[in-house]
Amino acid sequence: MSILRNRVCFLTGIVLYFSTVVPSEITAAGITGGMTDIFRNEYRNQAGIFNISDLHRNEESSSAGSMIDNSIDEDAYMIGMGDVFHISVIETPSISYTATVNQNGDVRINEFGILTLGKISLREAKTRIGEFVGKKLTGRDSVYVTLRQGKIASVTVNGGVAKPGIMFVDGVYRVWDCIIKANNGTVPAAQDADLRNVVVKNSDTTLNLDLFRYNVRNDLSQNPYIYPGDRIFINTPLVQVLVLGEVKKPASGSFIPLRPGETVRELFDVLVIDPSADSNMIVLQRGGTKSERHDTVLSMTGDGADLRLEHGDIVNVTKRADYPEVATVAVAGAVWRPGQYTIVEKNTTAKDIIDRCGGYLAKANPDRVYILRNSKKVTGALPENGLEFQAENNVKLNLGSIRQEMNLAFARMNSLQDYSVISLADRGAATILEHGDQLVVPYSEPFVYVSGSVGKPGAYAFVEGKDSRYYIRDAGGFTRKSDRRNVYVLSPYHTSVQVKSDRSIEQGDIIIVPDSQNNKIMITFIMPVLQVASTVATIILAMVSVIQASN
Repeated sequence: MSILRNRVCFLTGIVLYFSTVVPSEITAAGITGGMTDIFRNEYRNQAGIFNISDLHRNEESSSAGSMIDNSIDEDAYMIGMGDVFHISVIETPSISYTATVNQNGDVRINEFGILTLGKISLREAKTRIGEFVGKKLTGRDSVYVTLRQGKIASVTVNGGVAKPGIMFVDGVYRVWDCIIKANNGTVPAAQDADLRNVVVKNSDTTLNLDLFRYNVRNDLSQNPYIYPGDRIFINTPLVQVLVLGEVKKPASGSFIPLRPGETVRELFDVLVIDPSADSNMIVLQRGGTKSERHDTVLSMTGDGADLRLEHGDIVNVTKRADYPEVATVAVAGAVWRPGQYTIVEKNTTAKDIIDRCGGYLAKANPDRVYILRNSKKVTGALPENGLEFQAENNVKLNLGSIRQEMNLAFARMNSLQDYSVISLADRGAATILEHGDQLVVPYSEPFVYVSGSVGKPGAYAFVEGKDSRYYIRDAGGFTRKSDRRNVYVLSPYHTSVQVKSDRSIEQGDIIIVPDSQNNKIMITFIMPVLQVASTVATIILAMVSVIQASN
């Protein structure tokens, strides 16, 4: 009896639930539309889909004013089961109706009957609903139709995504949104997904979409709204070309899948070409091995651009010979307006750019302004007995006394230097700037830093003309562990450092006193051995004591 009573209560609860919730929807659209709306949130919970408010609209409220028309392309959105329309009739008094599309594409409007719509655009559906209601009314009443709520669609994504399968999404999703969602919110890898040949099938249509074109050109015709029952197929790219040169989108060096039978002209219609490109000098490289490859020069204004591309082709978009280069320098540090500035090559000086930056700040150190210039050159040789380096200020450094491992490190550091440091204190503010230069105005830093094996490492006040020995004495002098022969100085320059003479100390320099090699051997090898020997001796003595005690 208790089991029977529980079942009766359960069924009674279901009946009461549908008697209070469902009729408000059924009266407007029939039971199918009403059930779709009731279970809409349940679909969201089971499928784990995004709330549509995060991407396209505010979540529907109970008021009639919560519409989503403004965020939808009415000519591209196709209506389907679950779309809910709000119909307002402006008269005295004003009245409104709600109509939900059922599985047959029909809407039932209270007091007016059933209207068959089918799979048509949102704009056409609104027009037909307005005309249908208008004909039923007398007088000059105004009828307004809006889409109140979008449908829920089941979509299948197959192929090069992380989570292929079925998903339930709001009907205002587009194909690209579904692919991103199926790939954990990221763009599929180029080697896994051919985005230029995405196939979308439904019961009555098959689309071949170029989502690459949508992303590069923002062509929405290649990224339509999804429709319930859509099946999206993403294949692995099999036919690709390499694009090089003056291309803005995608970046030069990208492999791009081809559409069937695509020509050079059709490919260029997808790409975003840089203004510097020479459209009359497109070099197409084709062939098997490197020795078999041959070049063909094409012009986009000639018939050669209609040549069909093949897998493995290399398309090189060359630069116009007369294209004016824009030369720039970067300014950083204690100036009023740091940033990028254009220059006239072989003409603009450091002073010109400093003036355009608004001059120095009060905290600037104008005596240490310098230029970092990209340069792979080495101005000194590497003699057998050590490193000899010619610095920018003509101070010759002989580091022959440095230990072997430190000498190797310094040699590598200087022989692979990326920048030349040009001091304006030596060259003057009239120094001509070059494209890519970094002009750095350091902040005043009246300290020299002493690090390593000294009594009191730290920052010490800078004194003009003093060498490293002065600052080492201030720092408590050498310790017993110090390697006095291998003291070196690092001078920081923006994001780079330079090894320099310990006789020429400037603000912000770092004096490093390393440990001696003997001390390292003591710490690394001898001390651990002595500790182990001491431990073994202690254990042996303890064992002897125990044996003697037992006897």
